[in-house]
Amino acid sequence: MPYVYNAQERRYRDTQTGRYVSAARVREAARQIVETGNSQADALTDLLVSGQLSPEDWSVEFRETLKRRAVSNYMLGRGGRNAMQASDYGRVGAYLRQQYKLVDGFLADIRAGGLSEAQIRARSRQYFNATRTLYERGNAAAYGLANVLPAYPGQQPCTTDCCAGCQCYWDIQPANLGNPDEEDWDCYWRLGLAEHCPQCERRSVAWSPLKVRGGKVQPYRRAGLFRED
Repeated sequence: MPYVYNAQERRYRDTQTGRYVSAARVREAARQIVETGNSQADALTDLLVSGQLSPEDWSVEFRETLKRRAVSNYMLGRGGRNAMQASDYGRVGAYLRQQYKLVDGFLADIRAGGLSEAQIRARSRQYFNATRTLYERGNAAAYGLANVLPAYPGQQPCTTDCCAGCQCYWDIQPANLGNPDEEDWDCYWRLGLAEHCPQCERRSVAWSPLKVRGGKVQPYRRAGLFRED
């Protein structure tokens, strides 16, 4: 993308037109990163089932591809490579360590020979679909909310029935309370273009907005917003 990030405005600007890029367009770029990962995962599945890759070699390539897509989506939300700090790489690293443990189980199932090609393909895509949550986490970090928001679309372990397939997103807006020394935010859980699970539907009402004042989430009714409730 021929875009540069304005950290003060927390928006991308098109260097060719000089105009700001809409949030919807940036989210579409995140979706494209996911789809690129899915295409690459499909290609790895083809090599695996044809015998051109051993399960062990497939695992190495799968992990590296997953890492690239995960980092790309977080960076997109965060504001690009130049905005990344050590804490940001730490969040991505923690996410990947969790995912790699799951890949170990996936590899064991492939070695056992109990998965069909279709099952391998579908399961592979789940990992890349889940990387969109890193765009959301990166975007939250750009607002100083990385450790503040109570949940993220598509996060794992799953907190909604839709899990990694979640198409919702956070819409973070300044609260405009007239205090320039405090970064107060109104955070809206928006429903994406998909069939929605009960938890996401309730979040779109309960967190409309979720109020963050002085870096702290204001009290809200939790009942029904999380799958474990």
